[in-house]
Amino acid sequence: MIRTLRHAAALTDHREHERLDQSLLQSVQDLVSGTRRARLQARLWRLGGPGEDAPLILAARTDPLEPGPHQANGSAASNGEHAAQLHPVPSPSARQALVRATVLTAMHPHHGEGLNCLTWVPIARHGQSLGVLEVESAAPLSSSRLTLVQGMCSLYANHLSLLHESQVDTLTQLLNRKTFDDSIQRLLIAGQCTAEPTWVAVIDIDHFKRINDGYGHLFGDEVLLLVAGMLRRSFRHQDKVFRFGGEEFVVLLQSLNPGGALSALQRLRGTIEDHRFPQVGQVTVSIGATAIQPGDAACDALGRADDALYHAKSHGRNQVCVFEN
Repeated sequence: MIRTLRHAAALTDHREHERLDQSLLQSVQDLVSGTRRARLQARLWRLGGPGEDAPLILAARTDPLEPGPHQANGSAASNGEHAAQLHPVPSPSARQALVRATVLTAMHPHHGEGLNCLTWVPIARHGQSLGVLEVESAAPLSSSRLTLVQGMCSLYANHLSLLHESQVDTLTQLLNRKTFDDSIQRLLIAGQCTAEPTWVAVIDIDHFKRINDGYGHLFGDEVLLLVAGMLRRSFRHQDKVFRFGGEEFVVLLQSLNPGGALSALQRLRGTIEDHRFPQVGQVTVSIGATAIQPGDAACDALGRADDALYHAKSHGRNQVCVFEN
């Protein structure tokens, strides 16, 4: 009981989604398998968008990435093999557990590590599906251990919901300004851990005051909501989209070369330009972007992106300007 309470306290102490995800898996691994950790692995699949039809994305795992078929002897796997390892596909049973809101169990007795049973535990709060916990064990979980796992999943869902409410903008449901400050500080403290940089892009709706003045704030809010939806759909799961306030948004694009970053931002700009907004018609955005450099402070990177945005707005709007260019 004491150990369970300690894990519950540790789980609810986290304020970052990534650490919260990993804390859930560590708690399940420790509480269910005890000292025999090699006899249990866990993976957390989270819904990558609203609705049960959204893709299930691997948020955290206790088992390491397996080497590709040619990596054991020291040679690198192909790009396709590497992508498959980095972006594994969830089992159809994970989706079934989610949709049916019930625990599912399946045996696969020929697994090489002796982990012969898979259990999928749906995670939801107030009827809203959030994801699925996948547990791989040597044998089916006992009733008491399954109850413990479900309890930790409920605690995780409650805390995740509270975190979400404190980190999102009320109107657009994008991440808010405070969450941006925390996110970029973590990036700067961690340093650049990948070969490609993280990019900061500032996105501003052109002539937004005219929309509010000409059509009213109700239509202005609808434009903000529609632009927010296009932002959310235009970027990858690992990228983060924020509303800074008013008509200004910020995106953190992780691990992209300059061509990839520019292409993603141009694609967003074109998507918004081509959309016909109710009553308002055409809306465009101007975008300024920069790569986070070693030694940057948050104000340095944001300042360069703002300078690039000013350049875009003063040279005709409806364009992407990269500071480095």
